[in-house]
Amino acid sequence: MHRKPFLLVPLLAVAACAVPPRLGPAPVVRSAAAVAAAQSLPETPGRAWPAADWWAGWGDPQLATLVAEALANNPDMALASARLAAADAAARQSRAGLRPTLAATGSLGGQQLSKNLGIPPQFVPAGVLESGLVNLQAGWNFDLWGQGRAALRAARQEAAAVAVEQAQARLMLAASVAQAYADLAAAIDRQTVAGDALAVRRQTLALTAGRVAAGLDNDGARAQAASRVALAEADASAAATQVAVARRRLALLLGAGPDRGLAIAPPAIRPLPPGLPEGVRLNLIARRPDVQAALLRVDAAGAREAAARRAFLPNLSLNATIGQQALGFDRLLEGGSLYAQFGPALNLPLLDGGRRAADLAGGRASRQAAVAAHDATLLRAVNEVADAAGAVLALGDQQAAAQVALAEAQAARAVAARRYEAGLSNQLAVLIADDAVIGARRALADVTAFRLAADVALVRALGGGFSQQERG
Repeated sequence: MHRKPFLLVPLLAVAACAVPPRLGPAPVVRSAAAVAAAQSLPETPGRAWPAADWWAGWGDPQLATLVAEALANNPDMALASARLAAADAAARQSRAGLRPTLAATGSLGGQQLSKNLGIPPQFVPAGVLESGLVNLQAGWNFDLWGQGRAALRAARQEAAAVAVEQAQARLMLAASVAQAYADLAAAIDRQTVAGDALAVRRQTLALTAGRVAAGLDNDGARAQAASRVALAEADASAAATQVAVARRRLALLLGAGPDRGLAIAPPAIRPLPPGLPEGVRLNLIARRPDVQAALLRVDAAGAREAAARRAFLPNLSLNATIGQQALGFDRLLEGGSLYAQFGPALNLPLLDGGRRAADLAGGRASRQAAVAAHDATLLRAVNEVADAAGAVLALGDQQAAAQVALAEAQAARAVAARRYEAGLSNQLAVLIADDAVIGARRALADVTAFRLAADVALVRALGGGFSQQERG
């Protein structure tokens, strides 16, 4: 009896032969601070980091209402919430494997034995033999080498990544609503300009027709003026279509039908200051939920690789069963019907045809893929910030130039109007000046629309006010 424990020694020696393959050093993610610091990104002290409700910086209460409506009703947010719930459930399921288990079972039944199975009939009990069983079964996996704990960490990090991705979905939806809102503002501006242009072109046609009738101009001038009217009518129709499309797009983002867009009032947007906030090199990583999610998935992949490596080690569990079992229902609860079984169980991995080695190699490959995905996301983040910041600054300059051009066109129109009132020129000169003002207004509307789109892109590139601590 005293020699039996020594039988474990050769078994442990054999188990030691089941060693994991050598995979080399683990992959390491790129440093976000180092990558960002190596870039020359424009900074403007007047611009602050995006807040969690960054859209409020546009100074339009209707936009804040629309964003809140979209976050509450858009199916994409419901999908993100469902994915988070599934990830949390998977983490709880993994945690349950590390806790003691207790199960109760019970059964009652009867059995009629055959007298034609080779047993002399006189030895076969007559009638139905009643039997009963009630027991409790307990078990506990000690997780000696932390395989279960590594799997639990992987599940928790995956759930954390999904939670961060929910913040990313929130950011993308809010940015999409803001972009669609800016597109609606631009479409309405273009519609107004197109309507004014059509009115000027019609006045020009009427004036030209009068000059032709008076013999002051030829029919070719009238035909040219008429063609410009037709083009202006086409532009006005296209502008009205753009407004309708922008309203329907907003309604879709709000999780509603097309008619919801009809109730949206014309936007009143105040553009954000140009440039980047100070300290962007140090804080870029904290403002990008997709980078944070990628980093969490690297941790999860590392934990899964650790769990696969620890699967090569032996494991110890404790199991126990106690209950009552008897032939005959009336004897089930008697003291003599008690039975029990308990003791430790040692699992020694020996040969499995290379399954665990393949699992470990797969875990390393998944970890390398997660590191590569993180690095790609980080580089894309830095480039998106640089592109968006450069676009905001360039479009800010273009917007200022367009405003100067509009002011000059308006001044020229005022001079033309005074000359017409003084009888020094004809009305056609005024209409031509009006046409120039409309062209300048159209250019300013286009640049303003591009600038608003760049604002949204920059906020999205900076993470939209996200920080990992906000997940709670």
